[in-house]
Amino acid sequence: MIGLNGLSPTDFEELCYDLLLKLGFKNKNWRKGTGKTSSLSYS
Repeated sequence: MIGLNGLSPTDFEELCYDLLLKLGFKNKNWRKGTGKTSSLSYS
C-alpha cells in the first residue's frame, strides 16, 4: 500500500489530478487553492 501521509496538500491535489487524467476524465480544470482551509481560487 502506498503511504499518502507524507504528501503536501498541493502534492495530493496534483496526484488526484494526474490520476483523473490517467483514467481518461475530460474537461478538468485545475483550481489552485489560496492556502486557506476550504478556500478555492477561481482566477
